[in-house]
Amino acid sequence: LSSWTHSMLTLSTLHTIALAFGPPAARDWLADADDIHAWLPATTMPLAPTAAFRFATSLGDGMVLAAAPKRAMVWGFCPAGASVHVTFMNQTLAAKVAPDHATGTTTTWRVLLPAMPAGFTTHGLNASSSDGVTISLSGFMFGEVWVCGGQSNMQYPLGSASCWNASNVNCTDRHAAQCNFGCTADAGAEIQAMAAYDDGIRLFQVARRSSRMAQPDVGGSGWLVPSAMGGRFSSVCWFYGRDVYAVLSQSNLTKVPLGLIEADVGGTPDEHWSSAEALAACMGPQPWELPIVDQSESSRTPVVLLGLCSEFKDYGMYYMSIIFVWVSMCCIRQ
Repeated sequence: LSSWTHSMLTLSTLHTIALAFGPPAARDWLADADDIHAWLPATTMPLAPTAAFRFATSLGDGMVLAAAPKRAMVWGFCPAGASVHVTFMNQTLAAKVAPDHATGTTTTWRVLLPAMPAGFTTHGLNASSSDGVTISLSGFMFGEVWVCGGQSNMQYPLGSASCWNASNVNCTDRHAAQCNFGCTADAGAEIQAMAAYDDGIRLFQVARRSSRMAQPDVGGSGWLVPSAMGGRFSSVCWFYGRDVYAVLSQSNLTKVPLGLIEADVGGTPDEHWSSAEALAACMGPQPWELPIVDQSESSRTPVVLLGLCSEFKDYGMYYMSIIFVWVSMCCIRQ
């Protein structure tokens, strides 16, 4: 359903159709939907730091790095002309220093660590620049790392500790928190249970921002244990990671640390996840060779999804209304 609706129609189009043709309840819900995220737990998403010598934002204390056979990359930024060395497991590794891959206007350093077995032993490392500055990472583990990307179905958060009300499961009170965007069944109990996974699961949220040009780094939440992240994390990503971790723990498989990275932006067309080069290869002189339905000039340009795109910042679609429109259109076509 999500793939079909998002690829066939933009959310703004669905919003218009639902307001015009949807049932009264759907029209009312959409009309007062501007504050649908207001009740969710507050989130702090700092921008990428700007220190001359630093680690990339995606790296941090307590993170999970990919285990063997992969070799995890540690990287960051440094002044032009600097040399960087990383000390890890009593080894000193020389970093490769080069312009960043996005704009070429900043200088990056990067090192491939030795392949490390998965395990709950915590590690640390130091990175030192030729100008005498040393920075450190500590408390990180090696295991499995999963990236959870997508649109609103992936962005949909667990919710708040008090959002779920079993007596209102049919949304008789349509203004209740659980009837808006972002409240899973028994959210409070699930959020409370997240602490049981603090020993081996780490969570990271990419800041929701956008840019018409590729960026060398992004902002983010930092690596947090589940109990510290709480209900603002993607419900799909959390349940997936939780269940994988549980299966590994309860079977004859090897239990390993798990890192989950949430990178999603609700209401975005596929084209906004594509590079300018990829879009250019898809475009042609015929109307059906333009990337998306509305064929507006702005929609034929790439958007680097570091967060919620400005044209979708008022996105207030509810799932029941999406389903109503989808079913109605299917019936019309048949």
